Parts: sequence; structure tokens; C-alpha cells
Amino acid sequence: MSNIKAYNVSGALDFAEQADVFFFKTVTVESPTNAEDIGLWFTDVAITVVQMNAVCVGSSPSVTWTVRHSPDRSAAGNEVKTSGTTTTSTTTGSEVTSFNDATIPADSNVWLETTAKSGTVTSFTLTIKYTID
Repeated sequence: MSNIKAYNVSGALDFAEQADVFFFKTVTVESPTNAEDIGLWFTDVAITVVQMNAVCVGSSPSVTWTVRHSPDRSAAGNEVKTSGTTTTSTTTGSEVTSFNDATIPADSNVWLETTAKSGTVTSFTLTIKYTID
């Protein structure tokens, strides 16, 4: 019975007793450019990013990317990992577990930016693993 999750009246998880619950968001960008600026989601609760994984599909692909957050989507935002990450792998991908600003406050936008691309990149997929604070 330890795998059963408790729900309150609103349908949300009771996080006080669910410290080991992880959430995931995934986005795939087809034929990404070197200047993508893609809104991923809005969070109305504070969250902490614990892992990001990215993988490319293509021929000698390379994508440099970063994830940003801010209550103001028109602002520059804070980078989860400063200076971003370059992903070239078409198999295991890139795994990021060290962050500069992993805590995203409530009422924030979360978005993906790409800053460089080379080779033929058919698609780029990013998965963000996080907890609710």
C-alpha cells in the first residue's frame, strides 16, 4: 500500500507526505534553430528542478540550450543552468544535475531558449524533472 498517493478535496497531491514525488515535462522541437524562444509552462506553485535530459536526432547534431524562468515572460529571466548546455548525443543524450538557479518561484513562466545549432538537427527533445516545494 506504500505506492498509493493521497488526494485532497481539490484533487491535488498531499505533498507534506509525498517528499519523493517527481514530476516531468517534456518538449520536442522539430528542426530547431539557433534562436528558439519557446514557452514551456506556467507554474502557480514553487518548484525545484532536479534533472534535465536532452537528446538530438539528426546527422552530427549540436544544440546549445538553456531553460529560463521568471514571473515576467518579457524579462531576460533566470537561467536554471548558467551558460546553458550543449547537446550532441543522439543516443543517451545530455543529463544535467548541477544547477545555478533550480528553484522556480510560484507564479513563474518557464521557457526554453536555444543559442547555437550546427549539423543537421531533425529534432531536439528536452525533459525536465522537478519537485513541488
